[in-house]
Amino acid sequence: MRTIFILFLILPFSNLFGQGTFRISGVVTSAINSEPLEYMVILVNGSSENGSVTDSLGYYELDLPKGQVKLTALWIGYEGYDTTLFVNKPLELNFRLTAKCEYSRESAQSDISKGRPKLLIDGSISVTAFSKEDDKFAHRYKIRYYNLGDSVYALECIEMYNAEVFQYLDNKYGKSWREDVRPDVIDISE
Repeated sequence: MRTIFILFLILPFSNLFGQGTFRISGVVTSAINSEPLEYMVILVNGSSENGSVTDSLGYYELDLPKGQVKLTALWIGYEGYDTTLFVNKPLELNFRLTAKCEYSRESAQSDISKGRPKLLIDGSISVTAFSKEDDKFAHRYKIRYYNLGDSVYALECIEMYNAEVFQYLDNKYGKSWREDVRPDVIDISE
């Protein structure tokens, strides 16, 4: 009986504890290809102490107090996006980020027209070794491999660049070059 009495005393106030914050969630996607973006950072009022990071599906969520907040979505290789909103209920807020493309379809076309096309490979942190087979490939198809190393680029930009070079190689040599290409060329599997 005593437990029931305490519950009746606490129950009316328990709802007050949850009313101070509201869930804000959404998905961050690429403005180029609408794909979800992983590891994007969502900051609250510009502070790295309060925020979220998107998961592999581009999803994020935050619990924010009632009031005006500024949310910033950003990551290396992308233009940041800011929005200010008044939080007074749960909200879904999606972001579309634009990549800063050093490598793009246009830069691939330029490299091809100058006779300097390359295939971009992801070397990540480790050094990617080049072999005699790579030299033969480069000589045979008049193209070179370019290791991006540990530089951070927007993947969709690199994919656009390589797709343009793939089309160029297909038009010039047919699909036979694909049998000789390195497997770590970005997006060659498609």
